[in-house]
Amino acid sequence: APKSGEPTYLRFVQQAPIPDYNYSRTFGWQATEITVQNGDELYERIKDSPFKVNGPPRGIPTYPYLKAMGGTTGPGGEKIHLTWITEKRPDLAVAESFMGRVFIVTQGVPDLPQALEWYKTTFGNQYSPIRKLPSIALSVVTLKNGTKIEVDDFKDKGQPRRKPPGGLPPGVAVVSFECSDFDRYRDKFIAGEIKNPMQPHLGKRSGTMKGSAGEMMELLDVK
Repeated sequence: APKSGEPTYLRFVQQAPIPDYNYSRTFGWQATEITVQNGDELYERIKDSPFKVNGPPRGIPTYPYLKAMGGTTGPGGEKIHLTWITEKRPDLAVAESFMGRVFIVTQGVPDLPQALEWYKTTFGNQYSPIRKLPSIALSVVTLKNGTKIEVDDFKDKGQPRRKPPGGLPPGVAVVSFECSDFDRYRDKFIAGEIKNPMQPHLGKRSGTMKGSAGEMMELLDVK
C-alpha cells in the first residue's frame, strides 16, 4: 500500500511459474499503472534494482501533463507503468505520496466493442470513443475518483492465457473493485462469496467473477 494511506493494495501470490512464457499478447489483465510524485527520482532508485526498466520517464506529446515510465517489469514478471502526473487533474489520481495508488489497469480483449458494451451493460460504466493508434486500437472505461480501465484490442494477435494447474493466470491475475451493489452480482461469482480476510476491506464480503475476455474481477462490498 502507498505511504499516503490511500486504500489501494497490491496482492502478491506465490505459485509455480510457466517457463519462458510471455503473456503480453494474451487476453485478460495486462498491466498495472501507478501514480508517482517524481518519475525522474524514481528511475534513479530502480534502474539498477530487480525491476527491469526500459528507460527514464518520457513526456507524452498528446498529454503534456504526463511523464510515463512504461515497459517496467517487476521481479515476478508483472508489467507495471509508473506515471508522473505533473499537474492537478480532475480526471486523474495525482499521487499523494512518493509512490501513489493504482489508477489504471490495462487488459487485452478479443472483441473491443463487445468488451466495452459488457462493462456498460453489467456495471453501467461509460467508455471513451475507440482510438485507433498505429499499433493498437483502445478505449478507456471510466470509474470514479480518477481511475480507469484501459481496454486494448487484441483481436488479430491475442490468444487465451495459459496458467499452471490449479493456479492463477501469470502476471496480473485478478483486479479488485469496490462495489456498492454487491448482491446484484452474486449469481455470477465463480466460487461464491467469502468474508474478505485482507485489507482494505477486512471482514467485508467479496466475490470473484469473470469478464467478457475471461479476466477475473474481485468485487468488494462497500455497503
